[in-house]
Amino acid sequence: MLVMALTPMPTVRGVFGLLNVAMIAICACLIAPLILKGISKGLSRSKNPDVYVAAKGLENKSTRRGARLLTLGVTVGVLLTLAWTVTKAVFSNFKDDYADLIFVTNVSSTATDFDDISAVKGVEKASKALWIKGDAEFKGLKKSVNVIAVDDVFDIIDFRFITDKKTCSEKLNEGYCLIDYAYSVLHGLNVGDSVKLKYEDKTATFTVGGIVRQELFGGAYLVVGRQTLSSALNTSCFDTIVVSAKNADAVAKKMQTEFSSKNLFVLTALKTFSWESESFDKIFNLIGYLSIMFLLAMMASVIVNVFIARGTKKNERSQLMLLGMQKKDMLLSEWLEHTIVAAVAFVIAVAFSALHILSLIYALLLFELYFEFYYVAWVTFTVSGVVCLIYSLLPFILCFSRGYKIKGVSKE
Repeated sequence: MLVMALTPMPTVRGVFGLLNVAMIAICACLIAPLILKGISKGLSRSKNPDVYVAAKGLENKSTRRGARLLTLGVTVGVLLTLAWTVTKAVFSNFKDDYADLIFVTNVSSTATDFDDISAVKGVEKASKALWIKGDAEFKGLKKSVNVIAVDDVFDIIDFRFITDKKTCSEKLNEGYCLIDYAYSVLHGLNVGDSVKLKYEDKTATFTVGGIVRQELFGGAYLVVGRQTLSSALNTSCFDTIVVSAKNADAVAKKMQTEFSSKNLFVLTALKTFSWESESFDKIFNLIGYLSIMFLLAMMASVIVNVFIARGTKKNERSQLMLLGMQKKDMLLSEWLEHTIVAAVAFVIAVAFSALHILSLIYALLLFELYFEFYYVAWVTFTVSGVVCLIYSLLPFILCFSRGYKIKGVSKE
């Protein structure tokens, strides 16, 4: 899979990306008839009567209109399916990464609670943390951010490092902060820039020391060293303990029982972020439903157009049969015509799909969203291949041979 990178010009790229999403689809459906015209001219020189008849069928206006519909439908359908498949896959991996984490809050910043929690059976690792939500000000902007200050943060959260891991670790120890790549793309925030953090009535300024990438909170977070944050905001040295456990649900229930008298709040990471998880799931499922409904509506439109196209060629079929063309040859000719149209739509959809995904990434920047859509070849080939295969088989599926008649009499 290929990740497509961006440079920070979100507004301009967003506008052009949005326009390109539409223009690529429009260009795809406009190119299809031109390609068919060239193919028709080439095949019309064939001495094979079945091929010649198929070539003439490609010249029909209704046939070319159907080619436009099919190409547009497959191109947009592939885009929606890719978006759905990738977002579901990325978010499923995201949930898998945090399935083993437990957050224990309302803890005292003494060694007692930390030692007691670390000693619970099933706990593999416990880390002290400050996890707060504040406002970040930079480059004249003000954004709400989550501030992650966790010991051994790189062992707990699976970051992708835009700045190398060693540099990020060193910078955290030196008092710098890390930002998500989304903030670099969306707002032009880079290494060396300053970020002013406001939390309650306290303010602290940090310098960006590195850039990482993680879908957590949509990129709206800062990573800061725990002791650095505690000193800068003059807060307790930790207020949360992040626990790693293979069976997080069972260990969390055990902690709730053992520490009920301490009034600790114990929740698995998935339950902590359950609202976000459910919201994202609904959004991604909606994309999936839209892609399915769009493909079904497109196929229905194409089938209606096929019937219209066949109606305009009724006299031509009668004349060919009067000249001695058999039903099986007529069926073969129509199958070849549909197969050529399907092949053209398939090639265009595959060729344009990568550009479509890149344009979609840019288009989302206009709405201050950054999401890395990956180009998944098997999804592109499967969706476009299945739809185009169905179209090529329509002469058999819809039993075209039953309509081969001359003045109401069947021609055997």
